[in-house]
Amino acid sequence: MLIYLQALDSPEDRTRFEALYTAYRGLVYHVAYGIVKNEQDAEDAVHMAFLSLAEHSLPQSLGPRTRCLAATVAEREAIGLYRARRRRFTAELTERGEAV
Repeated sequence: MLIYLQALDSPEDRTRFEALYTAYRGLVYHVAYGIVKNEQDAEDAVHMAFLSLAEHSLPQSLGPRTRCLAATVAEREAIGLYRARRRRFTAELTERGEAV
């Protein structure tokens, strides 16, 4: 969590982020794992989602809208990671001359 807190300037932002992280880390992991079906990739997606939340749009309070925001960011990060891993795997197969 230290990496996330370094991205934030004020103590108020840090406190809000800690509350956000504590409240929604499980949800974000669940959403990401549902898409990538791999523990390590899900953890990567969680990391990227919380970095994105810390850098761009730290909500003022916890609630249903914040929960939806965290789930949406996690979903988009997981889909992006899934697509990137799939492209890399496909490229490796085609470079060796094997059919996909």
